[in-house]
Amino acid sequence: MKKSNTLAMLDDESQYPPATTTTLDLSKSKLSVLPANLTWRIPALTSLTLSHNQFSHLPLSIFLLPNLKNLVLSHNAIQILPQEIACLSASLTKLDLSYNLLIQIPSSVSRTLR
Repeated sequence: MKKSNTLAMLDDESQYPPATTTTLDLSKSKLSVLPANLTWRIPALTSLTLSHNQFSHLPLSIFLLPNLKNLVLSHNAIQILPQEIACLSASLTKLDLSYNLLIQIPSSVSRTLR
């Protein structure tokens, strides 16, 4: 079983890792969006690293990953976290949003993270 993958592009579905992949590192991939079908193509993901990309908002498809425990989104341009992050933050053991442009964190999240 493959444990880790790095992909430069997710346009070509033949480049997707196996559905049993648990760790996916898409750092420095020049991504600004995350394909919605990633969540059903790789449902076993427990760790997702999206650092050093071009995200301006949190990809909503992340909320559909049922087993996600570690999420790294450092070094992007994220300014606002959606209210839905509160649902995800309850299951995460690591959430790294450092080096973003955050101007507001929902109160429901700040209570969960304390």
